[in-house]
Amino acid sequence: MAKRAPNAALGRLLAESRWSYRQFARAVNRTGTETGSLLRYDESAVCHWLSGTVPRDAVRGCILEAFSRRLDRPITHTEAGLPAPPDRSPASTDTVEGLIDLGRQDMDPSRRRVLGAGLFSVALTIPG
Repeated sequence: MAKRAPNAALGRLLAESRWSYRQFARAVNRTGTETGSLLRYDESAVCHWLSGTVPRDAVRGCILEAFSRRLDRPITHTEAGLPAPPDRSPASTDTVEGLIDLGRQDMDPSRRRVLGAGLFSVALTIPG
């Protein structure tokens, strides 16, 4: 039996949100109730998700919505370390999530340092 890899991306979002496992589970349950799904997750489910268990398709959307509300920005499947549901239209939602992820990568300060260093080194080689 293959061992699952922990979901570090979900762990980073949880740390950024400053939620306890219980608070996160309640936020997911509340989002599910708003969408018409009665969810009853608790701390143990969050622990399973962080250890690499993939939640059901419908729950993934609730997880993303709960984080989006808490962090006041859109959260994508990729950012949360979750696979996208298979029933989605690849032309519409994957494009939107791809653009969000691309924009987030563009704004990443660690990438900007690499780009700046590259431009500076090129400027040094151009004769005055």
